[in-house]
Amino acid sequence: MMKLILRAFCLWTALRFMNSSYTTEILRPAFEKTFRDSCTIEKYPFIEKYYKNLENPSDRFVHFVFHEHGLKNGGFGDRLAGLVSAIAIALRFNRTLVIESGNGFDQLFRPYHPNATDHIDPITKKTVSHYNYGDWTSWTKYNGNLANNDATEYDLFMCININGKQTSTCGMDWGDVGQPIIKIRGNRAYLCKWEVQENLVAHREMRALGVTNTTNLYEMSGCLLRLAMWPTEKMWDYVDKTMTDDANKILKSKKERRTDITVSNDAGNKVSNTTVAHWDYQVGVHFRCGDRSYVNGAAADVICRHDELNVHPESDYMVYGTPLDVARCAKEVLHNITVDGSFLPKDWQRHNLNHKRSRRLIDHKESPENILFFIASDNHGSALQINSTVEWADTIISPHGCHIEMDSSIECSELTLGYWLVLSLSDIIVTQREPVADPTLGGASSAFSRYALIYGLKPDAWRNAKDCDQWTDTVQTAKKWHGNWFCT
Repeated sequence: MMKLILRAFCLWTALRFMNSSYTTEILRPAFEKTFRDSCTIEKYPFIEKYYKNLENPSDRFVHFVFHEHGLKNGGFGDRLAGLVSAIAIALRFNRTLVIESGNGFDQLFRPYHPNATDHIDPITKKTVSHYNYGDWTSWTKYNGNLANNDATEYDLFMCININGKQTSTCGMDWGDVGQPIIKIRGNRAYLCKWEVQENLVAHREMRALGVTNTTNLYEMSGCLLRLAMWPTEKMWDYVDKTMTDDANKILKSKKERRTDITVSNDAGNKVSNTTVAHWDYQVGVHFRCGDRSYVNGAAADVICRHDELNVHPESDYMVYGTPLDVARCAKEVLHNITVDGSFLPKDWQRHNLNHKRSRRLIDHKESPENILFFIASDNHGSALQINSTVEWADTIISPHGCHIEMDSSIECSELTLGYWLVLSLSDIIVTQREPVADPTLGGASSAFSRYALIYGLKPDAWRNAKDCDQWTDTVQTAKKWHGNWFCT
């Protein structure tokens, strides 16, 4: 009888373990917690204004074009830059934001409201939500008859890949217009410009939203993106399915690492208390080789693998950091995580002995072993070189992927946006960085990783592959131009 009871207990334990999910039990609660902790109404009063614009939509709109057939508005990171500006413009002018897309974006993300939920229709397999981007007229006063008419629609059609004086028009620096619809096709973020140029009307409008000279514009942008881009059940379901196979292979070999955790929903309410196998930390890296990875496919693997003997030509992006630079920094991070999950750069240990995170680096043998290493790259050859250099047992490598400007299918959107979401949830992210004189400043050279860092809402997460010990001051970095993050 005792043997039967023991066998039943072991079977129950095994089934509970096999049904556990790193996504549902770890990533998703962590995602919701960072939002609750970082994006408070007390810190950012505009959040409540955003909710009210959903509950009582006006008859004035900002219509952002995320994807349109034939429109060349860049990759995912470029489009996020334009979206950040569009969300802020909608708040500045007290307009309701709607997002147009023909590549499945509306199935993967929705507007956030604390009392709203969504689900997947069992028949159509589509996202069903009251607040959504698939059917604006179901919850807004949007009148399609006002579109495509200069008298009623202010069309910023020329705001893709722009520089110079055009940024004033595209950022609407001097205030609102009379038309009920503002249609934006753009891929530039202007929050820095509105902050540092105090003569602009936009600067005063941002102050009215609660922005001050000490506001971390990266964190603010992350909150804006979370409000407009809350993952749907379909998005989480995709991430769960793509991560589960690889994750469970690792988890099954570590069954002894089980901890009681409390799982909360996005309103902060406890919904279950369960025992799962999980990683305590996630270290992510992103290496960009460039668009040739998609144009030339596997043929680009050679130029995207760093050869220290320079036997073959290399991608132009190598100047920002090579796969070996990314790997060496990641290895240093993985081997120097303290008992509470902090990574202590040597530079902090030398110069900031009073810093709250200054503590002894513990020997790798004593370091936590349950750390997931996540590798994202637009080139599979680069990812494999990073993996072979780091040699970390608990590693997941994203697939080669696709470019959403070259492939408008929902499958490409799911793949690109899903793995970007996983990267954004890393506790530390190692990326290439644009070269700057001050090592504490300078943005990520790739917009994909830049907005993963922003969306992740973890200001201390950033590590520069070529200067791994140096902490990046994101408050000051956000006030400097880099890539599609404009300050002039």
